[in-house]
Amino acid sequence: MGAPAALGEIGGLFHFAPEELNTGLCPCLHFVLGCCREPWKEKEQKLKKKLKKVLPIDVHQPHPLGSLLGQPADALVSSFCLEAVSPDRQSFDRALQNVTTLLKPGGHFLMIGALEESFYLAGEAKLRVVPVREADVREAFAKSDYRIHGFRSYIMPPGLKIGVDDVQGVFFIHAQKST
Repeated sequence: MGAPAALGEIGGLFHFAPEELNTGLCPCLHFVLGCCREPWKEKEQKLKKKLKKVLPIDVHQPHPLGSLLGQPADALVSSFCLEAVSPDRQSFDRALQNVTTLLKPGGHFLMIGALEESFYLAGEAKLRVVPVREADVREAFAKSDYRIHGFRSYIMPPGLKIGVDDVQGVFFIHAQKST
């Protein structure tokens, strides 16, 4: 499914115009909604009640949401995003600094990402990823003025390496923006 079709699908489900939606949401939405134990229709109804708007974001812009965010957020969550959309380590650092502007002082950032991954396959396309190490992630958060509350990393077990990427591990970080 291409990005326009995905946007239309989500837009129809939640009654948003396609231009209001982030193109990367559809697979994530189906995964998140599909991994819980409650029936799909119940999850769909709960989400429809809670979800107000899906915002497009460009983490490589100094103001990633443009003028769409009225006030800074209490918390941000990023899942395999910054390293996947950054062509190099400097872009990764800037992307983190840019999204940090969306967070209020004292706000929390939760992030999961890939360690030492240089590519992943999306259908026939081989997409480049900036390979980051644990030290790179910690340094980027320190430079963006965060206090790290927790950092965990895991080596990818051989049984989970199925050939769609060259990821060596996964990290989880909980950091708090300085006040």
